[in-house]
Amino acid sequence: TGDMVVDAARWGAARKRVAQLVDDMHREHPERLGLSLTDLRNVITKEFPFEDLFDALIASLGAEGFTRSGSVIQRASHRAQLPEPLRAAGETVRRALSAQPLEPPSRKELTPDASSQRALKFLIESGEVVEISAELVLGANAVAQATAQVKAFVAKHGPATVSELRQSLGSSRRIVVPFLEYLDRTFVTVRHGDKRALR
Repeated sequence: TGDMVVDAARWGAARKRVAQLVDDMHREHPERLGLSLTDLRNVITKEFPFEDLFDALIASLGAEGFTRSGSVIQRASHRAQLPEPLRAAGETVRRALSAQPLEPPSRKELTPDASSQRALKFLIESGEVVEISAELVLGANAVAQATAQVKAFVAKHGPATVSELRQSLGSSRRIVVPFLEYLDRTFVTVRHGDKRALR
C-alpha cells in the first residue's frame, strides 16, 4: 500500500476489525452517523501498529462499502435514525420547533430529560436542527428562511439595527440577538457598531 509493504494476514485482520467496530457502532447507536476516526485510531493502533498506515487502511475499506464522512467512518448504506426509544422524544422536539419556528421554547424547556437531549443531539448532528447558541436551537428550515429575510432586508435597506431586523423577522430580542450573532459567526453578516451589513 503506497510505498509500504504489510503482512497480508495482519492487514486483512486489521481491515476486518475496523469493519466489525463500525458495524457494532451502527447496531448499538443507529442515531450516530458512524464511528469517530479518533476513537477508531485509538483502538486499532493498540491492536495493530499501523499508525503510519491508518489513512491507507481507512481508504482501503472504500472498496468494501465503507465511506469516510468528515471525522467519521460509516457503511455507505447506513442512514442515521433515532432508535425506537428516542423516536417519541424526537417527534416532540420537532413539533415544538415547528409550532413557532422563530419563537421556539428555550433549550431547557425543549429538552427536560435525557431522552429529549439525546434526540436533540441527533437532530443537530443530522442537520435538521441548527444550534444557534448554548440556549437556542432552531429548525434548519426556519434558519434558512430567516437568513434569506435578513439578507433581503439588508440588501434593500442597507445596514440595519437589531430592532429593525427584529421587526422584519417578527420575533423577539431573545431570538434575534443570538440569531444575528450566529449570522456573524457564519459570515453572512458583519457587525459595524449597532448595525449589521452583509459580509
